[in-house]
Amino acid sequence: MEKQKIGIFALILSAFCFGTLGLWGKIAYGAGLSSLQLLSLRFTVASILMWIIALIYYRDKILLCKRDLIFFAIQGSILYSLTSIGFFFSLETLKVSLATVLFFLHPVYTYLISAALLKESISKQKWIALIMTMIGIVLVLDIGTSSIGISLKGLLYAIGAGFMYSLFTINNHVRKNEVNSFVSTMYITTFAAIVLNTLTGFKVSLWLSLTSNQWLIVLGISVVGTIIGILGFVYGIKLDGATTASVLSVFEPLSGVLLAFLFLNESISLPQMLGITVILISIILVSKERSKVIKKVDLYEF
Repeated sequence: MEKQKIGIFALILSAFCFGTLGLWGKIAYGAGLSSLQLLSLRFTVASILMWIIALIYYRDKILLCKRDLIFFAIQGSILYSLTSIGFFFSLETLKVSLATVLFFLHPVYTYLISAALLKESISKQKWIALIMTMIGIVLVLDIGTSSIGISLKGLLYAIGAGFMYSLFTINNHVRKNEVNSFVSTMYITTFAAIVLNTLTGFKVSLWLSLTSNQWLIVLGISVVGTIIGILGFVYGIKLDGATTASVLSVFEPLSGVLLAFLFLNESISLPQMLGITVILISIILVSKERSKVIKKVDLYEF
């Protein structure tokens, strides 16, 4: 029971930390950093800090077998990298509140992917939840409000990011291993850093040109939005499972919307607020139905 409580706390903390990402992104853009620059700096700083900590406290746990390395390479260099790229690209044209809510549809994608792999039919209750999600999206988009400035490209990026994150979630659940949670997070972050630096061309000049304000932003998103966020998520799933993680992650869009309202002065219309509520309710319904499905899925047979 004590472990379950610790897992719940870790998942809520993780959700809040991930909820700050939109805020960090908007602040970074205002400070002159592009999406790819911010992401390359974010994962590089995070991985360096984690390797230093690991060499001090987890030296005997660093060496991994080939199977685990391949798994973390897929998680970090493909799934988490694409998740991050999609979400931060969406922030370039969407409000934080809208991008966060659309990205948060990932629990629904997780269920649909799991059900598709097993060729299971969708019950009436699940269909109701999915229909509620679609209604919620329409309300969140608030088509009648011209001031929202909806970008189709931004919508696709946010939805795509959520889809990739659903794969990340499934893999973390079905490919359980005995690797230390901190070490797991470190490898995921490191592989993401390699990919993002490759995309930006490993520019040393970028590091040398950072201002003090830009460094504070990079450190904030690296520690809060990356290390604590991923670590809490991976650790929480190990203790309580992916279904609990999906339900508790409702704190992510809530914190994202609240932070955007408090620090970015983003307004939320009544239809959008209603849509967010409908989406959260439908996601909780879907998440509760996923436990039997997801336990049967095995994506890795190395």
